Amino acid sequence: MVRSAARSLQTTFDSVDQILAGGDSGAAQARVAHNLKGQLLNMGETGWADIARMVEFAAKAEEDHDYAPPLQAIREAMSAIMEYRSS
Repeated sequence: MVRSAARSLQTTFDSVDQILAGGDSGAAQARVAHNLKGQLLNMGETGWADIARMVEFAAKAEEDHDYAPPLQAIREAMSAIMEYRSS
C-alpha cells in the first residue's frame, strides 16, 4: 500500500513539475492540485490536503499566485513516503 501511494505521489509531483515549468492554465493547475488533494485525503493527511485544496481553488479561480512554495512544502512532507518505493 505504501509503495502504491509512493508511486501515485511521484506521478502527481511529476505533473506538478511539468505544469509549473510550462505555465499551464489555471484549469490544468487546479486539476493537478485536485488529484494531489485526493491522494493526501486517502492517506489521512488532512492538513496537507487543505493546502492542496487552497491551491486548487485559487488556480481554478485563475488567481495569479506562485503555487510552487505550497506544493514544494507538500512534496517535502511526503518525501519519506516517496522514497519508500525505492527501498
